[in-house]
Amino acid sequence: MCKFNAGNNARADIAILVCTVEDGWKVCKVLNQLSLPYQSTFESQEENENVKRIYQVNKSKEKTVRRGYKSGFWMQGGRTKVSTIHSFKGWELTNILVFFNPDEKQQNEHSKELLYTAITRSQECLTIYNANFLFKTFGDVAISKGFIEAHPMYQKYL
Repeated sequence: MCKFNAGNNARADIAILVCTVEDGWKVCKVLNQLSLPYQSTFESQEENENVKRIYQVNKSKEKTVRRGYKSGFWMQGGRTKVSTIHSFKGWELTNILVFFNPDEKQQNEHSKELLYTAITRSQECLTIYNANFLFKTFGDVAISKGFIEAHPMYQKYL
């Protein structure tokens, strides 16, 4: 089992993976408040709103802007990475933090595949914060068998 210690890891070795861009915006907001440098595979919420306003919610323009961020995403940038799980396919890093909160479409159609993709991105240390009730039993069994460690707050919810 890995012991994640942010003090012993370079920010460049940390990726935060989320299910949706909307969840990514929340993570980026917190990182901004903490003055922690990061790089994301998606545009900021403000830029997204500007694109929607300028192009009257034209989805193809929104995707074009996002594609530019993804193609400019540089793994050796020296900053924490923030990405959707889908956009991080094919990449790996030492430390992966996953905030697993699939939207309704992802939960119904692809939640197992999405979680599998997320957990296979880690080279060494993986931390998962699961908000999907479908995987609660899986987490409980993995904890009881000693495969993973429970978060200290986990006991509050038993």
